[in-house]
Amino acid sequence: MLAAGAFVVGFRAHTSSDNAEPAAAASSLNAARASVLESSPASPGVRVALADVAALPALQGEPTSVIEARAAKAAAEKQAAERAKKRAERLKKERAARRKRAAARHKRAVAAAKRRKAAARKHTTTTVTVTPRTTPRVVATPVPTPVYKPPVYTPPAPKKSYVGKDFDSKG
Repeated sequence: MLAAGAFVVGFRAHTSSDNAEPAAAASSLNAARASVLESSPASPGVRVALADVAALPALQGEPTSVIEARAAKAAAEKQAAERAKKRAERLKKERAARRKRAAARHKRAVAAAKRRKAAARKHTTTTVTVTPRTTPRVVATPVPTPVYKPPVYTPPAPKKSYVGKDFDSKG
């Protein structure tokens, strides 16, 4: 904020009435420049050739062996990245195949267990072994059934009403 105020004060002092020459020069410069540009013919320029980007290390005096070593290192890094990517894909596929085989093995084991359980159940129901009884058979006597009696309705006892009564009084 202070810098902006200093700029405004400086600009006003620069363009004050007693020093009006720089402001007038700036306004007349545009008109003068426009007239010079319109009247002067275009001068031919000098052609400048830019250096190739690949030739820039050669301009710095860098040996070609360093340049070739840098290129070889970049190529080796690129190959290493490709190998790492292929290895990651291969490991991912192997992991998926292992999971798939394990799931199939589990499914077969569950099915075999079901078959064994069903076979065991089938064999136990068909082969019933009867052991001869050594104790006499107990004969149960029937229990007499009770005679049905319909329920009898008994109305509830009448409640005492406290409306209009004082709780301190008895009766």
